Amino acid sequence: MGQIDSSEITIHHLQLPLPKSEGAMVPEPGCFQFAIVSDRTGGHREGVFSVAVDKLNLMRPDFVMSLGDLIEGLFPNRKMAERQWDEIESMVNRLKMPFYYLPGNHDYNNQVLADVWQERLGKPYYHFLHEDVLFLCLNSEDHMKGANDGEIGQNQYEYFAKVLKEHSTVRWTLVFMHQPLWTQETTGYWNSLQELLKNRKHTVFAGHYHRYMKTERFNSRYYVLATTGGRSRLRGPAFGEFDHFMWVTMTSEGPVIANVELSGVMSDDIRLTEGNEFARRLQNNPPVRAERFMIRKGAASDTIHLAFRNDENIECEVHLDVAHHFQINPDLSQKRLSIQPNNFETVQLIARPRSADSIATSSPLQINCEYRFRTEDRAKVKVSFPLILHVGHPDEAQSRTRETEGSGGG
Repeated sequence: MGQIDSSEITIHHLQLPLPKSEGAMVPEPGCFQFAIVSDRTGGHREGVFSVAVDKLNLMRPDFVMSLGDLIEGLFPNRKMAERQWDEIESMVNRLKMPFYYLPGNHDYNNQVLADVWQERLGKPYYHFLHEDVLFLCLNSEDHMKGANDGEIGQNQYEYFAKVLKEHSTVRWTLVFMHQPLWTQETTGYWNSLQELLKNRKHTVFAGHYHRYMKTERFNSRYYVLATTGGRSRLRGPAFGEFDHFMWVTMTSEGPVIANVELSGVMSDDIRLTEGNEFARRLQNNPPVRAERFMIRKGAASDTIHLAFRNDENIECEVHLDVAHHFQINPDLSQKRLSIQPNNFETVQLIARPRSADSIATSSPLQINCEYRFRTEDRAKVKVSFPLILHVGHPDEAQSRTRETEGSGGG
């Protein structure tokens, strides 16, 4: 067989076309991307919003918009509000990009909270222009009437009417508010403001309901986001219940929108194969046992013992975070456990009513359980799941225990 002339092969190869599609490689002029985070509170789950901050830093949007309810707030207690805002700002300050605040009913529910907002953050409603796109940031708590009773006052309406008139030729208008006023009845001047919007290209974003929804109004899209750490049963996208941030890419034809679940953003130091193996085993056999998965309604206080198992051949840590509950004050004997291989540790939970003489609520208490393993090759693996403790009468407790035993209570 004769020897092949390699120079001829090289020349022939260089004459072939580059194997790529014809899609544009350079973003169109005026194209930009930003993220939107939704409710953190209304019963926040510790650590979720902080994780969102880290994952937003991985994704690097141009900026981040908030839809409100960042603190539990509600009560006219300045020291409490200051402490809660300190916590939020410590997380937000870790972001590598600007973060735009928006008041929710938890943040801006009375004059004390309104004063704290204005002293620390500034305007309760405002606008800005970016790449010929108009951003309107509304205060749905103008009259501080609370949940499901949002309102736009006359002064706020006149402000935005003037802004819209001055920016009548922008290519798009984006509207942000906490409570989705288009779903409520008594909303002050919202309907008047909506009349000014309906004949221009616009998109509206809100939070508050902790459940994702999308609707069409005036040939425009109106969105209600789910949660970024707020109370949720987390039953998944089919129920609109998940932790996420919305990713908006502004194009010449309008916003292109994607929802990014927090669990879907992962850094490059994971081992997916290992993670899937651990997750599959834990989901098939939830490692939590309890004498019962029910808090007794009507009790002055209730104590439940939880056992956390480690069926693996390596040591693990378990981190427990209790979601805020407005009627129940939960007290865990431990929130961080170190469990040896093929062993278990117990935790005592004491549930007490916050103000009444006895536990009167029917709302369940949620505990987020995160199992953390470090494999023999030093890879880190985390598996999380919610533990739901229902609230019921004593005679229901035994039947509920039989129903949920071995299921992790969820």
